[in-house]
Amino acid sequence: MRQQLSFISIAYFLCRAFFIGAMFSLFVKHSKQDAWLSFLIAFFIGFTIVLLIEYIASYHPEASLKEKYVLLFPKINLLLRIITALVFLFLATISFWNLSNLITSQFLNKTPKFVIAISFFIPLLLLLNKEPKIIARVSLILFYISIILFIISFIGLIFQFRFDNFTPMMQNSLEKPIIPFLGFQVFPLFLLLLFPQPEMIPSLKKGYILSSITSWIMIVTIIGVLGVELSLIYQYPEFHILKRAYQGVLTYRMENMLSIQFLFDIFVFATVSLKGCNELVGWNKGIVSYILPAIMLISSIYIFKDNTIANSILEHYISWIIPLILTMILLLLWVKTFYKKRRKLSS
Repeated sequence: MRQQLSFISIAYFLCRAFFIGAMFSLFVKHSKQDAWLSFLIAFFIGFTIVLLIEYIASYHPEASLKEKYVLLFPKINLLLRIITALVFLFLATISFWNLSNLITSQFLNKTPKFVIAISFFIPLLLLLNKEPKIIARVSLILFYISIILFIISFIGLIFQFRFDNFTPMMQNSLEKPIIPFLGFQVFPLFLLLLFPQPEMIPSLKKGYILSSITSWIMIVTIIGVLGVELSLIYQYPEFHILKRAYQGVLTYRMENMLSIQFLFDIFVFATVSLKGCNELVGWNKGIVSYILPAIMLISSIYIFKDNTIANSILEHYISWIIPLILTMILLLLWVKTFYKKRRKLSS
């Protein structure tokens, strides 16, 4: 049971990594006060993707993601592994940029971004050198802390809730955030295939459901407290709402402590993504294991000139291209897995 909890914690963080600074903004921008309903629709559609990933994981459950590629596509597995690794390397870069940007903009606005990035990059490297089971244990510890902080922040905000912030209802687009949701909050579960153990398979659904519940509560709470207009003005409304959780002397310290839960989401995702990239390309040992992390670090510092450009690229390009690539890869894996299982049953 404890091992399954470790996998649930990883799934929880993988699904939530892009909610901060990306998915919430897209939901509110397109669906406004109906963002909570749009999220529910996206959740149920995303559940079908989770079932596909679970089906693929059940094929030789003892095999890692790399081994599954070799078993299913012996001739083109290297190409598919490289494409998958590049996609998740790019996602890791985006998440790490978001991490350093959050710290720089909200806490240390006079500190150079590369200093912030390096300070998080060092513990990330240390964790990357460990076995996957160690990463799972660390994720479980961070998971417990994150849930406790989430409950504290929710209790501090519940009495400032205003239901009139959700009216009028059904006046906005509900479908536009769905594809970005699949790319940023569902497809990252694909990385759980790096942990080839039977306990991992049921963790996919449980982690997805748990992360979706907390994300939905965050959407409802932020809109209910701040309203749509303020949510769109703030770059990180998830952080600014913490300022309202507690008033008085403890406000500054509480908002800093509670915002740690956001950092956990991004940090775990970046770690697992890089671990997966190294595994897929076979660079998980020796000096070559530092190549992809170094690329991520440098790219995360210089990938965007400013936040306006970043938000535009994320919304109009990345949020559509990434889900498209991952959908093709996932369907290809599912079709080949289905064919292999049918062939095995008929023989």
